[in-house]
Amino acid sequence: MEFQNIKNFLAKVDENTYTTILITFIIFFLGYLFNWLSKQLSEFGERRLYRQLVKTSLLNLTKQINKQAVHLTNLANGLDIDGVGATNFDYIILYDLSLISEVPYITLKTSFLDGWENKFKSSMSVKDFNVLINSVKYLSIVNDDIVNEGKRLFEEFSQLNELRNNELTNVQRNVEKFRINAVGRYNCSEPIGTYFRERENIIARWRKKDDYITPTNVQLYLQELLNLNRSNVEVISENEELVDSTELNISINLATMRYENMVNFMNAKKSQFLFYARQYYLNKDKLFTIYKGIK
Repeated sequence: MEFQNIKNFLAKVDENTYTTILITFIIFFLGYLFNWLSKQLSEFGERRLYRQLVKTSLLNLTKQINKQAVHLTNLANGLDIDGVGATNFDYIILYDLSLISEVPYITLKTSFLDGWENKFKSSMSVKDFNVLINSVKYLSIVNDDIVNEGKRLFEEFSQLNELRNNELTNVQRNVEKFRINAVGRYNCSEPIGTYFRERENIIARWRKKDDYITPTNVQLYLQELLNLNRSNVEVISENEELVDSTELNISINLATMRYENMVNFMNAKKSQFLFYARQYYLNKDKLFTIYKGIK
């Protein structure tokens, strides 16, 4: 019944009305088609822009990562208990890492995987896309930690060295006190005189070294003093008030512990920064491979 009514209505419509309806439909269709094409071209242009942005940023980022890895390697290899190597961490700001990480995930996914042009010729494989996302996330998290670690390194080492210097002050106070009280008072033929002479020889040998104040040489000096005390227990026990070996040995042992803490700290930091450097080189290679594959 409805179909028949529509048919009867159309039969009454004249040719001019048909033409008007047809033209209106064509104009509407062309307008819709134009808007659709404009939108598609605009979205395509935006996706292509993001692909080029990421590609350019990746090239710059790989260079920045490589420099950061070189700085980390040099820092680690320069760490030394007797000099600490560099006096600061010369780090690189990864500007292009921020550019990439600030692009929304859905925008990256659409640009490299979901756009209609990617259906015919993919701009990036799913595997490479996942590597890109994971590397950017890893670097974003780790880079800030590395910069902070590098800045804190010298401050923490200085604090450890200050604790050690406190014990060294106690050692030297004890040594100088004995020297003042013993000099010129005992004959070298006396056991205490022989002990005093041997201590003076240890001090003289230490002082003759060009770099005698380095932690390693100071530690060797302390060890000689400790060994001398341990090999002269009988002599020292007879002159304990003068020598005060108990206090001296305690201070030497504490200074030795502080020294070992510094060595362990430096070795741990060296391993840590070398590990970071290897991770940076690894991610640099991954991202450069992705860069070369972007269409």
